Amino acid sequence: MACAADARAAYVLCFITTLTTAYFSDKYKRRGFFLMGWSVVICIGYAILLGVPVNKPGVQYFAIFISTMAAGPLIATTISWTANTWGNHCECYPRRM
Repeated sequence: MACAADARAAYVLCFITTLTTAYFSDKYKRRGFFLMGWSVVICIGYAILLGVPVNKPGVQYFAIFISTMAAGPLIATTISWTANTWGNHCECYPRRM
């Protein structure tokens, strides 16, 4: 049961960073900069995971927090950015009445 509670904490942080990123990226209309920032953060988290030996679970747990808090906003912002970039393609076709 303790492992499940520990895993939930990382996902709560992911939820908070995703909502915060969604709010500010909509406010400033600049999703690409947020994507670049979170990409750097997730690369740091993965680098820590790759470089830390297995016998240091505390550092690995910290790297999981870093990676998880960046993965959520990356996925959500990429989906919304792609949807807004493509726009409405129905305008180029004549309307049938």
